Amino acid sequence: MVWKVRWGSQELYVYLLIEFQSEADYFMPVRIMTYIGLLYQDLIKSQHLKTHDKLPPVMPIVLHRGQKAWKYPLNINELISKPNEILAHYCPNLSFFLIDECQYPQETLMQIDNALATLFQLEQPSEILVKAKQVARLFLLVKHAPVLERVFRVWVDHILAMRLENPDAFKAATNLEEIAIMLEECVDSWVTQWRNEGEEKGLQKGRQEGEVLVLKKLLRKRFGNLPSWVDDKLRKACADELEFWVEAILDAKTLDEVFLPR
Repeated sequence: MVWKVRWGSQELYVYLLIEFQSEADYFMPVRIMTYIGLLYQDLIKSQHLKTHDKLPPVMPIVLHRGQKAWKYPLNINELISKPNEILAHYCPNLSFFLIDECQYPQETLMQIDNALATLFQLEQPSEILVKAKQVARLFLLVKHAPVLERVFRVWVDHILAMRLENPDAFKAATNLEEIAIMLEECVDSWVTQWRNEGEEKGLQKGRQEGEVLVLKKLLRKRFGNLPSWVDDKLRKACADELEFWVEAILDAKTLDEVFLPR
């Protein structure tokens, strides 16, 4: 992103280099330095910069969305070994600005009360009705800026659709306000759906674990002690594979024949 700002009596272009991270990366300073170097090379070529021309300043920002706090260095200088003062003098010194979402508690975000703080609240675990209020608040904060509202709507749609495990949950919504209304009106049916799906998955998992135990007993009775690879294969198997292997025991002469491809 390129921002034009007024600095004293002159106008200045500032490049914002924004990197989104779901996990902390120990070598992130190396990546940031590479990105900035490639950006400068591209500017030199595309804008035909000449000798004595100045490159624009770059503000590198890393937005970390992980659940655990970032504990790694923010400056590449901290990653480089410096055996003596001479070599240390030539080591690069470049930092990035870290925005670590998990470092902002809900109380702090509520006090800040701007669009970004509300979005951070949405990304943190909470009840659906709480999220509905957060989406409604976000709509009030950005409704006067159509472009910004659209960008936030796309992001919110993505976040909540992942939470609901339904990519089409808000397909009919035209703005953030409608998403908030849908959340409030549909919360009961969604909770019931999650509960039923959870119970069904639990029953299915229980049935499959029982089939694995029966199959292992049959295999031991037919072929004796089982090698470790059998346990691994049974653990990763689907229901159809287990059923096929039970039938294969009847005709197989060796353990390997049981697991031959269909």
